[in-house]
Amino acid sequence: MILDVSVMSIDLSAKPEETFAMVNDDTRLLRFPEPEVDAPIMQAAYSLHMTAQRWQSSGNDLIAAAKKMPPLMAQVHQNVNSERGDKRVLISLTKLISSTAMEVYEEASVIAKKCQDRSLRQALQQIIAKIPTLSTQLKIVSTVKASMIGRQGTKEDDEATEALVWNAENLMKCIEETVGAAMSASIRLEQEDFIHKCEHIDVSVMSIDLSAKPEETFAMVNDDTRLLRFPEPEVDAPIMQAAYSLHMTAQRWQSSGNDLIAAAKKMPPLMAQVHQNVKCRCICLLILLTLCLLIYKISLDDFKTIQQSKSSPIFPKIFFLKTYKTGTSTMVNILHNYAYYHSAFVLTPKAGARFHMLKLFNAEDQAAKWFKPPDMIVNHMVFDHERVAKILPHSESLYLTLLRDVPEVFESRINYFSTAYSLKLKGTNYEKAVTLAMNYTKLFPRLPSNTVAQLAASNWYYAQMSRDHLADGFKTNMTAVFEEIEFLDKVFDLVMITDYFDESLILLQEMTGLTDAEITYIPLNFRKSSVRYSSNYKSKVRDILKADNAIYQHFKRKLHKKIQAFGVERMRRAVHRLKQLKQKLLKKCNAKLFYFVAPSKQEIGYYTVSSKASNYCKLKSLATGRFTELLAKLQANAKLMSNRSTKYVPIPF
Repeated sequence: MILDVSVMSIDLSAKPEETFAMVNDDTRLLRFPEPEVDAPIMQAAYSLHMTAQRWQSSGNDLIAAAKKMPPLMAQVHQNVNSERGDKRVLISLTKLISSTAMEVYEEASVIAKKCQDRSLRQALQQIIAKIPTLSTQLKIVSTVKASMIGRQGTKEDDEATEALVWNAENLMKCIEETVGAAMSASIRLEQEDFIHKCEHIDVSVMSIDLSAKPEETFAMVNDDTRLLRFPEPEVDAPIMQAAYSLHMTAQRWQSSGNDLIAAAKKMPPLMAQVHQNVKCRCICLLILLTLCLLIYKISLDDFKTIQQSKSSPIFPKIFFLKTYKTGTSTMVNILHNYAYYHSAFVLTPKAGARFHMLKLFNAEDQAAKWFKPPDMIVNHMVFDHERVAKILPHSESLYLTLLRDVPEVFESRINYFSTAYSLKLKGTNYEKAVTLAMNYTKLFPRLPSNTVAQLAASNWYYAQMSRDHLADGFKTNMTAVFEEIEFLDKVFDLVMITDYFDESLILLQEMTGLTDAEITYIPLNFRKSSVRYSSNYKSKVRDILKADNAIYQHFKRKLHKKIQAFGVERMRRAVHRLKQLKQKLLKKCNAKLFYFVAPSKQEIGYYTVSSKASNYCKLKSLATGRFTELLAKLQANAKLMSNRSTKYVPIPF
């Protein structure tokens, strides 16, 4: 598709109403003048302009208001720095900016009230609380500055200019933060609406009438609003068994717009009639002729599509130990999608997205009630092997987890889980981690005992995975550690490594038979930029967290051996193909990269899809907490569990 978008530069000399019409025309790509290094107002305006340009103004009053402010602020900059500055123009511009800022404030307040996510709501409310004060201050300082026009160069004029610059810069930054936080909350609201729709699927359930005429049967099987119940075959009825198997496979996809699936759905009831009338030659010949015509319709390309989208072979039950700050959100989304489309029953927490952070896993206390044996456990927990094995026995389950290099995960955890905040460490996230690492023996004892903040700075892999479950931060009995590693090596079938995530997925695909479409993912919850860790910091953290480092290094070596056994060149080709499929998926879903500032001040990235995107794309980008909530609600209602596979199915790409 060719986009017809005209590119225009913003005319900073135009009247405000002309500028407003220009900035909110979504068919135009506006080029904002790049600011000079010594122009802070222009820099802040430019930054807000680039942020607001990511969204369309149509139907979004908050974005429409935010887009008006950068050109107005640019005109303020010109007026302030011009020898021919106009008092009236400056005052009218700042009044207009203030009123526009209050429009943003009002729209953001509405979004905050609607948002059910407590952390997003509080973050947005904290940001927008500054807008009224900054708007009022801007009008005051602009009036003072206007009175100085004609007396440039005096001390009073310099002070007035400095106050105006400071206020304008802060207002622009505040509006930019508001736009980011408000859009995050809006996306969450869209997800909640989507989940609400998923909970109210209206699909009628009917049994196939094997005595009906073929044309009546065809109309029934290709009606995507019906869930068809096929008669279960007897043990000594091979034709019926084959027909039943094909029926269950074809029911996973919609017929609408897919001639191959429409043809495949016609075959099982016809075959069932063959079974019933096997002694009647005329009917047999008619059925065989119909089958030949249907098969003829399937082209070579359709056969390739079937190979990509066919059901996986017998998929084992899955236990995935979700570790903290290792990139597990993406992996859990892959497993959640599989569970959603294949009716796998996921054991979900009683509340939230975690079983517990500090207590050993106990399904009776921590899990929601289940009415059938679970097929998957994928949420955060403190691993208790014996209790998990009672639910998912090793003989029929695959045990997985994901680990990340210890220096990286240490820095990420202590900032995310408020460890650095508890110790009142200053500097960037990386600088806080370095401070803690270099003064570990002095700072660690200051942390409150038996808290997440303390656990984040200790051997958390060891505490979460082993039978010891100690979080003392100074695990020095390496003999016991190596015994636990030997035990974990026997328990886990595949330990994935964050730095080799795609390679790990290929190995998982080899073990389970997952299709390419099922392992292709949209990345979730990743940091905006990677940190360059010094060798001194790395060695210090590895020395402190000996237990965690020993666990990580052992399973990293084991993964490399698995890659060697798979074939290095074969793995390279498989990873290259997976990367291509990811790009196709992002393009297919029109996914856009977005960042939000977490409470830890880390910029977390994720991809968002349009509200008009397919359900397939929405589920591929759905966060762990929201997906857990969706599955829990669906599983609580047996009718919804049986209905969803015909309503929301993946479209092979």
